Amino acid sequence: MLTSRTWELVRARGSRLDISDRLVRRNGRDAVVVYRWEIAPRWEEEHHIEIAIAQVDATGLVLVRSELLSCWPYRYEELEVELHRVGLRTEVSTFDLEAENYMVVASKV
Repeated sequence: MLTSRTWELVRARGSRLDISDRLVRRNGRDAVVVYRWEIAPRWEEEHHIEIAIAQVDATGLVLVRSELLSCWPYRYEELEVELHRVGLRTEVSTFDLEAENYMVVASKV
């Protein structure tokens, strides 16, 4: 089983800053999650995602942590080709160009 972002949708939105409109609670702490997307001009080029959290403590102090990640996006069709190339076939797929994420279940041919 594989879960993936719908990279076609991510790339269509371009480079941007996505700031959550809600606090997320983890381990009794509230935080705002921020994604900074650097979308390269071409699919095969390295893209970047910086994920940051702004954590608010009980006194109102804000602590920010972030991590910059590299990624190489792929089209759904490319995933299908690669699965077949390594001897797998898609059993189930929830791919939808309008959805943020999808799941693929594959098995040996």
